Amino acid sequence: MIAKGDDDADTTRPPGSDRPSTCIRNRVGDGIPIRDGLDQNGFPEPPPELNDGAAAIWRTVCGRFVFEPHEIALLAVTLSAWTRMDEARYVLDREGTVYVDRFGAPRSRPEVAHERDNRIAFMRGWRELGLDEAVAEAAKSPRPMRIT
Repeated sequence: MIAKGDDDADTTRPPGSDRPSTCIRNRVGDGIPIRDGLDQNGFPEPPPELNDGAAAIWRTVCGRFVFEPHEIALLAVTLSAWTRMDEARYVLDREGTVYVDRFGAPRSRPEVAHERDNRIAFMRGWRELGLDEAVAEAAKSPRPMRIT
């Protein structure tokens, strides 16, 4: 993943096509053609399973950084974990974290484990993408930075 700059986007012509396609540059500078699933700004569309908050994070991160294809997939999985964590949090806010079972004993709701597990998955994916350090550095720097 590298920070977005003017020279990161490239236009190439796919074999047998007169139409240029948007490319995402990987670390070694090879253009990887991406034709489907781009929004009007040329960024990858967020996956449909993401909630509004995760889709906003997707758009912000994709607008700031250039990803390799496997990093796009990891970002999708990471933000899916965010969505599932958010859904579990919604249930916990509405129902509480404890219920009473049929024997009258208090039990932790299953959503507590879902929220915890998906929070861990989100944080691991975020760290694996290097976004924890990149976002902190980008907040300090007024210009886009290159992540190595």
